[in-house]
Amino acid sequence: MRQRLTDSFDHYSRYRYVIELRDTAFGSEPIRLLDVGDPFGHVGELFPGDDTVSVDLFTEGPGPPGHRRLIGSGLELPFPDGSFDLVVSHDTYEHIPDDLRRGFVEELLRVGRGPVLVVAPFADPRTELCERLVGGYFVARTGRPLPPLEEHRACGLPSLAGLLEHTGRLGVEADVYGDLWLDQWLGLWLVRCHLLGDRSTEPLIPLL
Repeated sequence: MRQRLTDSFDHYSRYRYVIELRDTAFGSEPIRLLDVGDPFGHVGELFPGDDTVSVDLFTEGPGPPGHRRLIGSGLELPFPDGSFDLVVSHDTYEHIPDDLRRGFVEELLRVGRGPVLVVAPFADPRTELCERLVGGYFVARTGRPLPPLEEHRACGLPSLAGLLEHTGRLGVEADVYGDLWLDQWLGLWLVRCHLLGDRSTEPLIPLL
């Protein structure tokens, strides 16, 4: 698994779920895999033997060979029903306004013919406290807000209970997997914020 040095330190840790799910559910046979909300094409790097596609509102940097990156919205995916064996979305659900989240989930389910994986932070006092600490220290060190956390605040972290209720009404069986490393996320992000506040230490950030 190759990580771009400009990625956030926690980005690839989120992709371990799709690695486990893809191998467990499908074995070695090639599959069609869609990642919604990724401008880079990470799944193309992780699964070069699969037919991988990513959709986001923009693209960034060169994509992996053989991987297709499309510009589009997760609220209106440009694919027929049941187009993909596995549909995933990482760190996107929480950036969608609350009144649009159900439609987003229904689109993921519509274009999939197998498992759908949504990786996101959910509303919890511990998560909200950690985000406030990181956001406040980022402002203190750089003089500007941290855009992803500002979007979390504007949209509100999603309700896990609400998501499970929605999928239940749709007749979809859902499993929940905990992340269990919030303390590490907090510590590393505080270090990252500290380094960002000093031009002499900014080059050290990719080492995190």
